[in-house]
Amino acid sequence: MANLAGLLPILAVSAVLATGCRKASENDCQEVVDRYLAMTTADPPKSRDLEAPAKEALRAAVIARRKADDSYTKARRRCVDELSASEIECLKQAPNADLWEACIE
Repeated sequence: MANLAGLLPILAVSAVLATGCRKASENDCQEVVDRYLAMTTADPPKSRDLEAPAKEALRAAVIARRKADDSYTKARRRCVDELSASEIECLKQAPNADLWEACIE
């Protein structure tokens, strides 16, 4: 019986890890926060008349400005500190910003 008692904490930790309570990694958080930025960044109005490469470059510049904002760093930090692996998987699968947000509400 002593052997089983020693295994119980190990089994409990294994069960927790298997159910998605693992924390989000830095890479996961960068991926999902960047994905959200891409989903929520509208094409700039002045890009309407541009060719595709120029339009994409302008959009990339807008996203880069958003990434330079303190809120981007805070969002990534909160992600690492607060989100589980199962929430990250939900965020990765969300097809739009509304469903992305629903993953963490």
